Amino acid sequence: MKVRRIGISLTNKNKTIRFSDFINYLIPFNGERMGFEGGERFFLFHEDDVFFSGVVLSFKDQRRDCRARFQDGQFTIHTADILDDEKLIDFNFFVVKKSSLKGLYEYYHNSCSIHVLFALLRNKFNALKADKISNYIADNLALGREKAEAKGKKEYAGRLSTSILIDNRDIPTVLAEYAKV
Repeated sequence: MKVRRIGISLTNKNKTIRFSDFINYLIPFNGERMGFEGGERFFLFHEDDVFFSGVVLSFKDQRRDCRARFQDGQFTIHTADILDDEKLIDFNFFVVKKSSLKGLYEYYHNSCSIHVLFALLRNKFNALKADKISNYIADNLALGREKAEAKGKKEYAGRLSTSILIDNRDIPTVLAEYAKV
């Protein structure tokens, strides 16, 4: 299996919610099962002083598995049933450096795409933002609900942007820079 790594970049355009606040919001969701189109997934998150990292576990909804066998110089293919309480699983790892919000995502053919991880991060960031706005409104009801809501939305304006890093420089230049690292 050929594993590839893709560069990723996160941009926090919200001036009030720091990325560290967002990480602290995500950590309690560790190991939570989340349904997405095309299967269910578990997201596991980890944080240290420098990096925010994790793994995406994708459970396949498959009942049979193809297997190959070499016996006496002969090649045979057969299928095997997957037991009711078992599922095939894919692993995708990611790491983001906190200071730059840039990182790597590992993937392989038919595994979870980077866009699923990006969608999860954006959805959770938006949920945190909505919670902050609701708290702001509750704390400022003396202004009137509409005015408090408008001020809350302005206070917490900005979103989490996600992108794939693309480098248009030639290979020798990029490799020379990696050699310095």
